[in-house]
Amino acid sequence: MPKLTTKELEEKIKMWIPYSQAPQAFNMSPYTGKPFDCACGKTHVYNNLTSPPFVDGGMYKMGLMVKECKHLSAIKVRGFFNTDKMELLFGCKFEEKKKRFGFTLEYPKFDEEIKIWIAERWEL
Repeated sequence: MPKLTTKELEEKIKMWIPYSQAPQAFNMSPYTGKPFDCACGKTHVYNNLTSPPFVDGGMYKMGLMVKECKHLSAIKVRGFFNTDKMELLFGCKFEEKKKRFGFTLEYPKFDEEIKIWIAERWEL
């Protein structure tokens, strides 16, 4: 899977909903401790503290912020009862030093959602 730029990622997820604004955000707790392939090329273990969802794509798709490798990975879970592994859809390197982390859309402002999780969980 080729790694996307932040702009390419933003284009793919522009219709997704920031996690804190999703009316009924997908509950990721059943996936705690489950492996997922990341845009960095490694497999990580899901944990809401180190890889929180920042965007909900509906139909079992989520965008995760992965602290360990500083990547944003869009994943798809296999369903509520099949929690053995999540599938990587696409992703990019998290550009923490760029203005707005490299995002440019005025709506939705994914960078504002990411800031919430950084303040609460990442402590950059």
